[in-house]
Amino acid sequence: MMRTAYLAALCGSRWEAARADDEGVEVRVVEAPSDGPPEAAAPALVESLRELGYRGRGLCLALPSSWLLVGRVEQADLPRRGRHAALLFRLEDQLPLDAEQLTADFLAGPAGTALGVAVQTERVCPLLEALAEQGLDVEAACPTALLAAASVNPAGTDGIRYVLVAAEDGWDLLRMSDGRPADWHTVRGDADELARTIRADLLSHPPQGAPPPVTVVGTLDEAAAAAVARELGTEPIAATEASPVTAAARAARSVLAGRLECCADLRRDALAARSHWQRLAGLMRPALALAVLLPAVVAGLAWHRAWRYEQLTRRYEQAQAAAYQKLYPNGRVPANVKARLASERQRLSATSGEEAQILRQRSALDDLRDLVAFTPRETRLLVRRMQIGPAAVVVEGEARSHGDAETFSQAIRRAGFDVDPPTTEQLTRGGVAFTVTARPAARGEGPGAGRSAGRAP
Repeated sequence: MMRTAYLAALCGSRWEAARADDEGVEVRVVEAPSDGPPEAAAPALVESLRELGYRGRGLCLALPSSWLLVGRVEQADLPRRGRHAALLFRLEDQLPLDAEQLTADFLAGPAGTALGVAVQTERVCPLLEALAEQGLDVEAACPTALLAAASVNPAGTDGIRYVLVAAEDGWDLLRMSDGRPADWHTVRGDADELARTIRADLLSHPPQGAPPPVTVVGTLDEAAAAAVARELGTEPIAATEASPVTAAARAARSVLAGRLECCADLRRDALAARSHWQRLAGLMRPALALAVLLPAVVAGLAWHRAWRYEQLTRRYEQAQAAAYQKLYPNGRVPANVKARLASERQRLSATSGEEAQILRQRSALDDLRDLVAFTPRETRLLVRRMQIGPAAVVVEGEARSHGDAETFSQAIRRAGFDVDPPTTEQLTRGGVAFTVTARPAARGEGPGAGRSAGRAP
């Protein structure tokens, strides 16, 4: 089951809207001004289509024959790439316009030829844009005459036949070969001009056997009917469709479903339908701008915040260094001023009696003896300053590597001291400066306690 199709057809100076489904075709004349450009009728066309049930899909635009340029071109010796462009340049030789001004489609014909159907791009583009602004999604743009001919003479029909599409301002004579359009003549004049056109086509393509039958779509007056019967030697057959728009609406269902290949679709190249991304371009552009701007703003704020934190860190480090220099004018500022000041505060607190966990007074010589006894013999150290107090022991010196400083710290821990992680600093001339802070708070059960027990200071 094919979906419902909607047709917007420009018939001379008026518009007609049609709806085609399994139940039939419903056609309405659009109440729009006839003296303005075709795109001026877009609002009225939208209203008529919505009354027919249009909800945004399945719309085909039927173009009048007066807008079209037709020619037959040879398909031999075409390049593998750019085949369509090569056909367009061959069609340009038969038309009064340059190929850059045209949008064309080609239908394969008999004997290695192709029927080229072209339209001036600047003529159709404003109409498509006006319909798009009104919310009409045009999926295909096909000639009304080709749609009508495909409806009454579908692909696969054997032999040569004529289809005569009667419009208000003339006739379209199409010679069909096995259901495909082989040639197309647009007649603007009286019945005699129609007779001459039929006679010229018969001379160019003499029939083999009986004259080919002709099917008429629309209303044919007596003079035109007589001219057709006289030239072809057979009475024209009236199609079941009441008008070309009705027949075109039936064929539009097959075109939109992708089942009709014998009808030119000019919704391509410069007139191609916009993709879903292009339809959302109006909304996507601000979204993309925000997507680019937001990370940039966040990155800028993060950078500014990091810069502020770095400035505060430097300020606090300078304040700590100034405080240390004030307390120890002759001393070198250590790498971790905070840890050194905390150690000094703890030592001073214990000395002044504020430390709650002071167990007993101990001789500094005992601590010095334990430090020397447990210092590794294989580790080379340069002790520049050693401060031994009742609350803490601070050793400052230099070692060959960070590992040697850590070895010394572990050795003091084996002596029974509670040792803070050593603070180290790489020296420019080589080696490492270290500071080790130890407390005798938990030495009651350590190895050093056993060695110094019972000895006089």
